[in-house]
Amino acid sequence: MIGICAENDRHADLTIRAAQASKHVLCEKPMALTLADCVRMIAAVESAGVTFMPCFPKRFCVIHQKTKDLISSDELVQVSSARIRHSHLLGYVDSFRNTWFADPARAGGGTVVDQAIHALEFLRWVFGEPESVTAEMTTLLPGLDLEDYVVALLRFPEDVLVVLQSSWTQQAGESTVEIFGERGTLIQSYGDLASIRAAPDGDPAPLRVWRTDDGDEGSWTEYDLTLFHEQSHRVQAEAFFATVTAGAPPALTAEDGRRAVELVAALYRAASEGARIDL
Repeated sequence: MIGICAENDRHADLTIRAAQASKHVLCEKPMALTLADCVRMIAAVESAGVTFMPCFPKRFCVIHQKTKDLISSDELVQVSSARIRHSHLLGYVDSFRNTWFADPARAGGGTVVDQAIHALEFLRWVFGEPESVTAEMTTLLPGLDLEDYVVALLRFPEDVLVVLQSSWTQQAGESTVEIFGERGTLIQSYGDLASIRAAPDGDPAPLRVWRTDDGDEGSWTEYDLTLFHEQSHRVQAEAFFATVTAGAPPALTAEDGRRAVELVAALYRAASEGARIDL
């Protein structure tokens, strides 16, 4: 088994070399910088008969899993809209700005590739495949050659509209996911680097649901769950090892990785063309 944590532009070739050596691969996001490279990678791992899993730790976080369960069980009844933020503050940190993360050739993009991709993968996991996207992005910090801030609007089945926000310039925060429905509201807190670093001491509630019934004023339910971050990365690695050992299909597939790259490309195209992109 091999874990690929190299620069983004090396993911494709390293994966293909690993597959040709009959090694199972756990690969950091993005799977590749182009859809053509994703196709090459899929062909290589399928030909070699090895397991490939892209790294999207949100799927392995108990908070996000509970969110997925609540939405899938229609806990809020009809979802009308949602908002998600996945950001950090590292645009202000020289030790980040002076690495390959800020090199367009090696990174392939800024906050969209680095952070928004996590939100995109989470959203399609919870709501299904998006139908269209519009986006605006900019570079706020001097000296950067990549976008450090993006806002996107995605339309999902049943006319669910979702606002996605991602940045390298957000230092603190609280609510990172808000999902609004006919009979309630779900709030996730402290779910990205910008907010987890600002989590208060003690045991803050990372997941709360406001529920109402006919004639009911409503009330909050707080879920006692573990704040994710490092925990979810470890759990994903453990899940990958277990999958390979058992010879079972992975929870995240190469097609999930390819689809995430496709959505990233759609965001860039929407921002570049100033248009809604149908997916």
